[in-house]
Amino acid sequence: MEGILFTFWGLWLLLVVVAAVRVFIFLITLRSQEKRWGDGSSNQESAAVIVAVKGFDQKATPAFFDALFAQDYSNYRVLVTFESWQDPVAVWLLDQLELSPNKATWVHPDPSAGLHSISLICAGESVSEGQKVHNQRVAFEQLTESDRVIAFADGDSSMKSNWLALLTAPINQRTHPLATTYRWL
Repeated sequence: MEGILFTFWGLWLLLVVVAAVRVFIFLITLRSQEKRWGDGSSNQESAAVIVAVKGFDQKATPAFFDALFAQDYSNYRVLVTFESWQDPVAVWLLDQLELSPNKATWVHPDPSAGLHSISLICAGESVSEGQKVHNQRVAFEQLTESDRVIAFADGDSSMKSNWLALLTAPINQRTHPLATTYRWL
């Protein structure tokens, strides 16, 4: 019995040490990344952020869009896409931006602002693919030659004001052709 307990605690201790080493390696890698790309404020290419959304959460949805529309990025636009104009998030965005389905693009009144425009895109119901993918593909068709970087965001995520700058830093500095992240950057 003592041998089993000793083995159990030995394995547990080994796992703790491995976890601590992995955290240490992560911190070293993070510092290296911060040295390489800095705060992401240099060489910012024009970006289009595509957000496929569905539904409305009283707390999360307004916070998400407030953060997305206030990014510390010098030149970007947002394409919000959904299945139907009756989707609660579409109704809310139309109201917040004082738009209508016939005029579904808001343009920033200050041409020097980082956020240039917000376009609401009704993708319609998907027939042969998942609704989110369908929404993203329809928004993708709205890209222009001036959109040099394309980013995707989930409407249920939480972000800081430097999210877009940090996400696109490896692309803007031409060290990588693409970048991705999960919930944390």
